[in-house]
Amino acid sequence: MISSDVILLRTPVKEDSDLYFKWINDKKLVEFNSVFKPISEKEHAEWFTKIFTIKDMKVFSIIEKNTNKLIGSCSLRKINEIQECAELQIRLGESAFRNRGYGTEAVRLLVYYGFNTLNLNKIYLYVFENNIRAVKAYEKNNFKKEKLIKKFLLDNDKYKNAYLMINRK
Repeated sequence: MISSDVILLRTPVKEDSDLYFKWINDKKLVEFNSVFKPISEKEHAEWFTKIFTIKDMKVFSIIEKNTNKLIGSCSLRKINEIQECAELQIRLGESAFRNRGYGTEAVRLLVYYGFNTLNLNKIYLYVFENNIRAVKAYEKNNFKKEKLIKKFLLDNDKYKNAYLMINRK
């Protein structure tokens, strides 16, 4: 459990699964950072069960403290102890909590956890070039644009460019 004045990052619990399922099937939300593909309840249940056993991934539910409401999820993935690095991912699922600093704060807490608990030296992420709000949140947390990757992802017959952003300890 990692906490600040406004949010708490905690291990997901069974009750979180329904919102995670809703968010992964929200086309507009998913398209902020991936290609949308509808997920079945069975696929989701298998994934949700598996996240607790994947050794190179740490997933957190983002809880808004005033309301005790689950508002999103974040994770460190592809944790590489030898290279001391991991990939960061975040999704603010509840639209009422976007543009209010919660994502920036969740990234701050997750980076702190990665550097100070997991002893990472580098945390990286990929963000679509046109996702200005996310780029700003990452820059507030000392992520730097390392390079622009052209044609990073093909989505509905259109290529999307993405930045590789890195935060070094």
